Amino acid sequence: MAKFYKVSKAFQATVSKEDKTPVTDDHGNVKFMFQVEEQGKEGWMSIQRKPGGTLEAGDYVYGIVDEWDNGKAKFVRQQVPDGVEYPADAPKRPATPAEGAAAVDATSPAQQSELDELTQDKLDYIIGMLEQLTNPDLANVNKVIPGSKPVDLDDLDI
Repeated sequence: MAKFYKVSKAFQATVSKEDKTPVTDDHGNVKFMFQVEEQGKEGWMSIQRKPGGTLEAGDYVYGIVDEWDNGKAKFVRQQVPDGVEYPADAPKRPATPAEGAAAVDATSPAQQSELDELTQDKLDYIIGMLEQLTNPDLANVNKVIPGSKPVDLDDLDI
């Protein structure tokens, strides 16, 4: 069963001892190696954090400590269910996603209408392209790239 584990040791994974480039995935998330109190299994576990995120001793992670086929520790991250409280000594977390999010500039109704129209144009274009991929005989495909003048896509060298 998933629970909170207090991190006892942690460091940011790097490519090698000589090359201190952080290990990242395809989305730019950074890999951290860590151990937790009451781990019960030997070895370091890993977790991904968003760029700019950290993992330090004293932080908490939520999930299950499992093991690999070789018997070494493996961490399976879980989402904290609604209503589950963070431990009292955990670093402060935003109460709601809005509190932790960056401020967004408000747009006027006219700007919002223009954005909605541009978004709809882009969606129509994407849907038309997908329809053409699934049915090449479709003649009624929107060949206008949003925000530009009509383009004849048949003339493109692909």
